[in-house]
Amino acid sequence: MKNKFRFENDLLIIVVEKRNGKLIEYKLDASDFGILSGIGKKFASNGNKNLYYSDNKKQFLVKDFILGFPENRVTAINKDNTDLRKSNLKYYGIRNKYHVEGDTLFIEVQNGEQVQFDVEDLPFLESLDARISLNNHGYSQVKVDGQKIMLHRFVMELRFGDELAGKVVDHCDGNPRNNKKSNLRIVTRGENGMARHQTRSKTGFPHITELPNGKWFVGFAKFPQKNRTLDTVFEALRYSHIIHEVMYGENRGTIASYEKMIKAIKEHGGNVNE
Repeated sequence: MKNKFRFENDLLIIVVEKRNGKLIEYKLDASDFGILSGIGKKFASNGNKNLYYSDNKKQFLVKDFILGFPENRVTAINKDNTDLRKSNLKYYGIRNKYHVEGDTLFIEVQNGEQVQFDVEDLPFLESLDARISLNNHGYSQVKVDGQKIMLHRFVMELRFGDELAGKVVDHCDGNPRNNKKSNLRIVTRGENGMARHQTRSKTGFPHITELPNGKWFVGFAKFPQKNRTLDTVFEALRYSHIIHEVMYGENRGTIASYEKMIKAIKEHGGNVNE
């Protein structure tokens, strides 16, 4: 190794001297000494304190080399780029924050909302190496090489392949944020349209749907951050009325549609002034 180094118990400490004479120490697993020595290059530090080596005028980050991922796909969990122990390195295929509860993967998207997937789909989502976002209708999507990929269809294509040809993927509970495969089904476009008609016909409002579990989903295409799932149709109607007034003010829709909503709230035992 062409840098100064030393061992401290199970750690390898590599020392980099900057042009101004400042010394920066990097700690790595001692077990990585062999593969790092095999590189045969002198290590340097860039402006973000990333340890790198150059080959044919191209820079390669050591943290990527250690985990075997090229092109800056690895990050330090504790945000300390001088801590290159494998236990502190993570491949960031998904650019969003996420956590796991049981067999469910929760991924944070815009405005603090979360979408759900099966934990077993995590490696496939990571392979997309992109940030997950919601489109205007609340569906999870990523953009890869300029192309949008709808993730509820993506996870089903991995499982069913050609069976999806000419068909669509429907969310059984009407909630596009629940992308667990137990909540997804393959249907024809006609079946999908019929399912939407059946869930929307009871209130007369296309943005209020009754879910199979008996709850009610209120969705706003232009304001997906305001979407909610509520326990009763009255709560859904009342919430829809409040949000329409807050978002649209005097321009909250036609007088007829607004009065229809007020009438429906009253018919279901609600007080619009609550």
